[in-house]
Amino acid sequence: MPLMQRTFMNANRFLRASLDALASAIPFRDIFSLDIRSLALYRVCLGLLLLLDWIDRLPDLRPLYSDEGIILRNSITGLQPFSLLLLNGSVTYALIFCLVAIGFAGMLMVGYRTVLATIVSWLLLISIHGRTPPVMDGGDHLVRALLFWSIFLPLGATFSVDSLRGDTRPISPSVLSLGSFAYVLQMIQLYWFAAAYKWLGPWREEGTAVYLSLQVDHFVTHFGHWIGSMPDVCRLLTHSTIALETLGPILLLLPFAVGLQRMIAIALFVLFHAGLALAMDLAHFPFVCMVAWLPLLPTTFWNRLQVGLPQVQRGRAVVNWLSARVQQANWLHAISPGASGWQSPTGLLANSLLGFVTLYVLVGNILPYVSSKLEGQQPEVARRVLPLVPVSFFHLALTSGLEQNWSLFAPQPGRYVGWHVLVGVRSDGSQINLYTGQPVNWEKPAYLTSTYANARWRRLIMNLIHPEQYPYLLPGFLRYFYKDYQKRYSDQLLTAVECYWMLEITVPPEQNPAPPTKVLLGRYIPQEYLDTQTPEWLAVVGTRTDGRLINLLRYGWPVDWNRAPPAEERGTTSTWQPVIQRLADSKADYLLQPLARHLLEAWNKEHEPPEQVRQVDIVRVRSRALATGGSVSESEREVLGRYLLDKGN
Repeated sequence: MPLMQRTFMNANRFLRASLDALASAIPFRDIFSLDIRSLALYRVCLGLLLLLDWIDRLPDLRPLYSDEGIILRNSITGLQPFSLLLLNGSVTYALIFCLVAIGFAGMLMVGYRTVLATIVSWLLLISIHGRTPPVMDGGDHLVRALLFWSIFLPLGATFSVDSLRGDTRPISPSVLSLGSFAYVLQMIQLYWFAAAYKWLGPWREEGTAVYLSLQVDHFVTHFGHWIGSMPDVCRLLTHSTIALETLGPILLLLPFAVGLQRMIAIALFVLFHAGLALAMDLAHFPFVCMVAWLPLLPTTFWNRLQVGLPQVQRGRAVVNWLSARVQQANWLHAISPGASGWQSPTGLLANSLLGFVTLYVLVGNILPYVSSKLEGQQPEVARRVLPLVPVSFFHLALTSGLEQNWSLFAPQPGRYVGWHVLVGVRSDGSQINLYTGQPVNWEKPAYLTSTYANARWRRLIMNLIHPEQYPYLLPGFLRYFYKDYQKRYSDQLLTAVECYWMLEITVPPEQNPAPPTKVLLGRYIPQEYLDTQTPEWLAVVGTRTDGRLINLLRYGWPVDWNRAPPAEERGTTSTWQPVIQRLADSKADYLLQPLARHLLEAWNKEHEPPEQVRQVDIVRVRSRALATGGSVSESEREVLGRYLLDKGN
């Protein structure tokens, strides 16, 4: 026998012996296997969550998911998940889409064509998320991830319509596959990355994060307000949260009494999320998290449940009797698990796809975390290292809905909070609150969470202050409420719609908060009233290293203060133009300066050093000379926001 062949055979024997020894020492099967009865319970609850989520969207089809609403399909910018809803903008199409999704959610609940129902439900959920990105929250990201991993799990193996067919029944109640491994890994990533983002600042060092989170009135319930009034309790809860999210997932990996450890972990995290749901209105996020733990119920749980509950035993006897009658009829097979049948996906294509996505999601979680730490602690290293990772790496995650970010209320809870007031200015000069239809009241609502129609409207309104992420949101928001009011009250003309942010800044418990600041976020003026005002235009002026001034809104064209972009050249202007137009009357430096910084960084990232800029000014030019063809004086140019590359704000 050739030496190379003997060497290969010996190495192969050694590898097998090593793996056998490792497997005997560490119960990988117990750690990464899932019970089909747990998966059946999970399938029913996940389908119910989807069903309720789709039904809850029905009242918002016109304002949030059609071209009659806030966001037009052609206004959405940036990479977003693939969306079938972008094919048509009518309310009727959106209604049919939701009804189809409700049908597939019902199929998933009862376990009929389970794999097909899971795949289609995942694709439809991606589509609804990609249609209106500003209303997405953490629960949406998580349920989307759960649906993807569920494609590779035997959700319909038992207690389902599919289980009536013999070819769907598993050999064993315990399933170990690449899909079950990926699911357990997903649960570990969810909490470990959430904990990793919390290991700085108000969470670990100051212990004030829970207190600060409970000052964000957009989410806080009555119970949360009560907890927030006790800073010492909040400090204890802050440290307990970090400890649970750090140590809890370890219970899924320890090779001792795996079933018992799983039950302890499930109990701890279910209670944790139940507490979150009591203190904060986080939409369906806590409930999705609780459902996500159901597949991890161990086999020992079901065995003891069957032995300990006589009702279960009687029910199982009835099922077995019915199954025997069905088998005698020779037209269906048994409902209960057993015999041969279902096998986990073993094809090269399925396992290759699942293995690639598992690794891709893991790396996709690691890279943003490492980037945030480098940028915060070692900016020089970040400037050299981060460009090595191409931006295109994240394109697949963004377009397929696989992106994940578990920095929940971390590394620091939102400091800029407050409430919004939407003012309609009538032709007689009077003002009305377009939210309530009542006269404008600038006082803070007693419980802000009760003022939102639902969690999606809350998320949308909170995102009005983020034009760098959603440049189309504020203009569409103002336009929609103007048209909606005029449609309902055609005899009461509005000359303008203004959105104000009553800004509050959260402070630690030992400090007194400052009074709220009234900030004008944006104004919508109908075209018929624009002609009566002084002509103006906006420019984002970048100062290049050679001193030349370029307009970043017009792709680097030289600045000409005396010439506003004509209507026929609007196609050459940036999508930022309408956003900055709405912000032009705002004096909030904290809003305009970060926007200038974002535009500077975005420009420099896409251009070579000779074309890069070292300073960005957001400038408003307001002059009658724009209409007469005269010269605009320097006094008629107002700098609204400025950012210097090397000198900070």
